[in-house]
Amino acid sequence: MKILYSAGNRVGANSQLCRFLTKLSAEHTVRVAAYVKSSHSLPHIDWTLDALHHNVIPKSQAFELKGLFGHAGVPLVNLDNVTIFLVEIADFKPDIVICDMEPIAAHIAQAIEAELWYCSPIHLLDGVEWDRGQLRYLSKLDQTRDHLAKLPEPTKRFVYSPFGDVAFRPILKEGYEWVPPYHVTAEGSHDHDCLCVINDFNRFGALTKIINSSDKDIALISPYDETFSNIKHYGIENSEEYKKLLGGCSKIINTGETSYVADAIYNNKIIHVAPTLNDPETLLNAILVQEYGVGSDLSQIELMDKFALDKTEEALEKVFSTDILSKQNRLCLHERI
Repeated sequence: MKILYSAGNRVGANSQLCRFLTKLSAEHTVRVAAYVKSSHSLPHIDWTLDALHHNVIPKSQAFELKGLFGHAGVPLVNLDNVTIFLVEIADFKPDIVICDMEPIAAHIAQAIEAELWYCSPIHLLDGVEWDRGQLRYLSKLDQTRDHLAKLPEPTKRFVYSPFGDVAFRPILKEGYEWVPPYHVTAEGSHDHDCLCVINDFNRFGALTKIINSSDKDIALISPYDETFSNIKHYGIENSEEYKKLLGGCSKIINTGETSYVADAIYNNKIIHVAPTLNDPETLLNAILVQEYGVGSDLSQIELMDKFALDKTEEALEKVFSTDILSKQNRLCLHERI
């Protein structure tokens, strides 16, 4: 089977894409369309989507996109580059197009009449029956809600999230299905109080300054090469080391990417999320972590100046329940293909 996997422009899309590719059987042919941000752990991608957003066509010429795709609603992008992308996808003739909140490939799937699957934690926003008052960060999430409403109609809508495997899980609307996110199993041998996972370069400097000032026993894992005076720093590409670090801690701090929230919850760790304010995936996970009492929403702690360290250490002192799992043994994404 030929598959196009297209990942949106989020840090969190990177790890789920990488884990999907390692799980999928070699009998399938996969081509990847992704942004640099959502594919930096991969040695190769087939289409770099950042190019679609250079020299974007004027809104007044949107009829050219409609003529190319055969339907309206396509976001404004570079006409030359999206033409190449569409033609090459049409030549590839995918049996399934899988989109993790990436609209251009979704519109191409509609244009070439390919089967279209959505699989993203972003569909927590439009797929969950939220109770009144549960959703926060509404000013940040409204734009994402508008983007979701404009997506072409898919064959399937999957929501990958660990919160599909918790007791009293959120209720999904009709037409949406839970799939387990890819996660690792801890193998603990390192002993430390907290593991901090930072996969976002734009926040790395500010967040490491805060945790390096803490007197807590914190290990750091990231894709960046830097040495610190008060914390041990490990490379994120070493999966075996990561499993040991995960097993040897009781608490995790991260920026809210689904993979690392899932790693914490499925391994019964307390999770503290410092979400990125312009990233809906991390905001939704921060909301649910706090809603289900498995940790705390630290907000964007680096904006708190001198209170940032106090806020972090206060969260690490709190006691939270980790006994919330009610696993449903659903099929993972690669098992549904």
